[in-house]
Amino acid sequence: MEKICGIIAEYNPFHNGHAFHIQKAKEASGASHVIVAMSGNYVQRGEPALIDKYARTKAALLGGADVVLELPTPYAASSAEYFAAAGVYTLAQTGVVQSICFGAETEDLQLLKDIAARLVSEDEAFKEALKSNLQKGYSFPKARANALCQGEKSEAIREAIATPNNILAIEYLKAIKRYNLDIDAHIVLRKGAGHDDAVASDNFASASFIRNQIFEGNVNAVASFIPNYSFDSLLEAVNMGDINHLDNFTPFFHYALLNEEDLTSFLGVSQAIASRLKKAASKHYEITCILNAAKCKNITMSALRRATLHIVLGTPKKFEALPPQYIRILGFRRDKTHLLAKIQAKAASKVVLNLKDVEGLPPFVKETLEREYKSTQLYNIAKKQSKPRELSVPLVII
Repeated sequence: MEKICGIIAEYNPFHNGHAFHIQKAKEASGASHVIVAMSGNYVQRGEPALIDKYARTKAALLGGADVVLELPTPYAASSAEYFAAAGVYTLAQTGVVQSICFGAETEDLQLLKDIAARLVSEDEAFKEALKSNLQKGYSFPKARANALCQGEKSEAIREAIATPNNILAIEYLKAIKRYNLDIDAHIVLRKGAGHDDAVASDNFASASFIRNQIFEGNVNAVASFIPNYSFDSLLEAVNMGDINHLDNFTPFFHYALLNEEDLTSFLGVSQAIASRLKKAASKHYEITCILNAAKCKNITMSALRRATLHIVLGTPKKFEALPPQYIRILGFRRDKTHLLAKIQAKAASKVVLNLKDVEGLPPFVKETLEREYKSTQLYNIAKKQSKPRELSVPLVII
């Protein structure tokens, strides 16, 4: 009997740690196959992906994934809670995924489950502590952490929620509980460099380290941290000038500010964020300079980046209320075609193989797919390209 494990990822870019995770996910879950729900051309930290989703899909398939699905941009470029929920929901909607496996800095799965359960239930003591911390001016992540770290196991909880992979792990577990899903969870202990470490460890480096080296022109310095099949496509993209950066979207951001009176209509944009971005944009040009000027104690840099991105893309707030309503296949292994047929037969959501096939779809699905098309076009234009790859490259097959 086939066992299928799901992974939620960005692969920005695909490196040795990702290949290690896929291998260990199969071992931990006893799975024969892996399906990945991957961010498309925009990622959770509120930035464009370094290289496009098709190149990253190919690397994932060569690295051990059997099928790659796309997380739609409004969910991929969202807070950890919504990003994780959308990923778990998408995998569950396939009807074939029996477990998920995620990286974490702890092997104590039960502790993470206990934290997730408390966050879902939100007892009165937690609500009061959260409210009190928010009133003190803490950012929401900091206020929530302080509210959790009271009473029994407070030190263990504080340590667990101090690292980014554990935070995402808790969000995955929250989604499983909130949606009441019959899906098992497994941990792969993170190996080597930490999530945003500025240095490498052995043959492992964080995606942040790799991206920074590439932006600084040191692409050959990261070769040992990336599998050959992934490095080749990355090197090709660098040589062709086919990599992306948030500052490439600067003109679009200023244009959006000129044309939109109410920025709070966009996903992730509060009144406080809108005010700070407008004020900073009146004094600075590049997006990174604007963000540095806008940051403050109670608003995280990630929240500012995501808000900026959604202003550029024109993403409405309604995406907070609904999970993804379709399953888009980005690619699969030719020898695993039966998995595609299995998903199409069992999926609880519409399976999309080609963006040309939008007629007859429910309005929200059609709108989301049309937004995905436009978002990809903008991604390409920001790199001074205009190739309509959403329509010309329907699937990556290896």
